[in-house]
Amino acid sequence: MQYYPSPEEVTEVDILISAIESAFMNNGAGKSVIPPKIYVDLPGGDFPE
Repeated sequence: MQYYPSPEEVTEVDILISAIESAFMNNGAGKSVIPPKIYVDLPGGDFPE
């Protein structure tokens, strides 16, 4: 995934919104596959004191 601080410089905002709406609709309809999260157990837990 790439971060774009100014997406309007890379693509048209209407196209971007359409792609995001489509992704959410497909996910809600069960038409997408989301890979499982990778988790690493750390000694002392996630937030050691």
